[in-house]
Amino acid sequence: MSSSLLQPSHHDLYPFIDPCPPCGQLASSAKGKSVLITGAGSGIGRAIAEAFALAGGERLFLVGRREAGLRETRERIGEKVELVGDVSVVGYGEERRCGALGGDRAGGIGGRGSGRRDGCEVLVVSGVDISKGEDVERMFTSYFGSDGSSEGKRFPPPDILVSNAGTSCATENIADSDPDMWWRDIEVNLKGTYLVAKRYIRAFREYYGSTNVAEGQGGTQSKVEGRIIKVSSNASWRYVPGRSSYAASKLAINSLTEYLDGEEGGGTVGSTTGHSRNKVTIRSVALHPGGVNTDLAATLPETVRKRILIDKPELAAGTCVYLSLPRADFLMGWFVNCTWDMEELEKHRETVESQDLLKSKVVGMFDTLPAP
Repeated sequence: MSSSLLQPSHHDLYPFIDPCPPCGQLASSAKGKSVLITGAGSGIGRAIAEAFALAGGERLFLVGRREAGLRETRERIGEKVELVGDVSVVGYGEERRCGALGGDRAGGIGGRGSGRRDGCEVLVVSGVDISKGEDVERMFTSYFGSDGSSEGKRFPPPDILVSNAGTSCATENIADSDPDMWWRDIEVNLKGTYLVAKRYIRAFREYYGSTNVAEGQGGTQSKVEGRIIKVSSNASWRYVPGRSSYAASKLAINSLTEYLDGEEGGGTVGSTTGHSRNKVTIRSVALHPGGVNTDLAATLPETVRKRILIDKPELAAGTCVYLSLPRADFLMGWFVNCTWDMEELEKHRETVESQDLLKSKVVGMFDTLPAP
């Protein structure tokens, strides 16, 4: 990842990516959109959920293992926007209902502004370990799918998937590491991201390739697009002592992003039932969320934390909202650092595309294979 294209210039939310109503430049940019965020119970995931709610998101799915943190995120969102609907917690096949939050409280990300936006439905989906295929499968088969295909499938697949859940268990040199802890980082960060992305794509194919949806759109073919934003890290290309498993998993996420966007970024697919064929596009991008002082970084030495953990989670959150927009299409398939200025990055679009930058490569190696 070249450092000559742009240098880090932001550590907190700035106007170009600000989703806060009424004056943020991205206010209302997510209007009518549904968003699923994994690892939404704290830190960066929580900030991302708040940002999409402020940007006008219609429905948010907060996914994680522990209910308490997810409920707290929902309550935080309720302090900033009016919540609609009364189903707040779903997990392990059960539903619990409670009154929608809201009231007279106001605010914005990080306490900015006093604007409010009404009408966001926020559902907590707890008990989901993304590294377990059965958990991911249960979540999608229970709550997403073709209209009327089964009693439990109540929602279309979300427009935007933010794969934020991650861990960093192993902190020793490889020779001194615990194999189970080392492999756990791979299972959650890579396998979990893969499982959720795979099932998300299949849910899109099933729903938008179904007869019901086609008939609902007048029986005509239509173009529908999903988007996957995967949280990666600068550790994917920078040596960080004792973080071999974390770095390996994040480097693999960058490559996974390139493959997903290459495979799903512009093809026409049919449903698994063989009915009508709508054009389904799933775009993917990998995001470094900055150096944020979250629980994940708790095992870093104090001197390192003070030196590099200087970014606010709201910076990554606003960048996620920006990356969900059509104007960011030129970055799909690539690695983006949220500390760059996104407005300035747009000015480098021709350079990025012509030189094939922001991708994982071995320096000094050149691809001599013919183009496909």
